[in-house]
This record gives sequence, C-alpha cells and structure tokens, in this order.
Amino acid sequence: MLFLLISGVAAGQHPMKQNDSDTKRLRSEQKQQRSTMTTIKAIAAAWETYYQDFSTYCPLNAEHPDFQWGNMDPAALEALLVPKYIEKLPLTDGWDRPLQFAVQCTPPGALAYGIRSTGADGQWDPNVVSKRVRPLRSGGDIVYRNGVFERQPVGATP
Repeated sequence: MLFLLISGVAAGQHPMKQNDSDTKRLRSEQKQQRSTMTTIKAIAAAWETYYQDFSTYCPLNAEHPDFQWGNMDPAALEALLVPKYIEKLPLTDGWDRPLQFAVQCTPPGALAYGIRSTGADGQWDPNVVSKRVRPLRSGGDIVYRNGVFERQPVGATP
C-alpha cells in the first residue's frame, strides 16, 4: 500500500489533490441540485396559484388525457403563467438543460402536474412514473409532482 502511495506521488498524483477535486465536483453538483430544486419550486408555486384561480393546472379547454412527461409544451405553460403568476418562466435546470413538464387535464379539474430535471447525469430516466421513489444514486432525475418532490438527491433541500 505504501508503495502505491509513493509511486503515485512519484508519478505526480498527489492524493490530497484528488480529494480536493472530488470535493469541488461534489460542491458544484450540490449547488446545481439546489438551484434546480429552487427553480422547480418557483414554477410549481406559480402553477399552483394558477390552479387557485381556475381549478385546473391546464390551459382552459385543453386536453391532455394521460399524465405523460413532456405532454405540456413549455411555450403553452409560459403562456399560462407569464406574467401574472411568474415574471419569467425558467425553462432550464441548474445544469442549463431543459426542464420537462407534464399535466393531466381530464376529467376537468384533474389534480396532476409535474416538473422534472434530468439531474446531474443529463439522462431522462424512463422508469420515472408517478410513484414516490427516491433516487438510489447521485445524478438521477429530480421530480416534483403535485406539490411534492417525489425524487430528489439524498439530503438535498431547495
């Protein structure tokens, strides 16, 4: 073990620098997670205020029979919420990747909306459904639905 440490140092790999790099990466990821969760909460607050006015999360006369990720077009959501409920609708997460929106509009007044981010890994998780499932690994989707974070990084708070 000592030989590996000495040979690593001899090769220019300082073990403390690796730890510093990992710490910086982790802090950056945590900052992006917090930013994403804060953004999602701001959108949700605006959407929930719209609901208080109209008893639906949907554009009036809209039909989105099934809750499916991506069925709520960001431009339609923007038209719904800006400027009365939110000054500017953020459309990207803390990693500057697009957020995804979902809504269920039937039966009228249905109580289903969702906002999600790919998280640190940048990949949509096809297994994300309407269950409360905490991510088992760092970097998974961050999912907010009907007023609750259903998936979020372990220990993360907005």
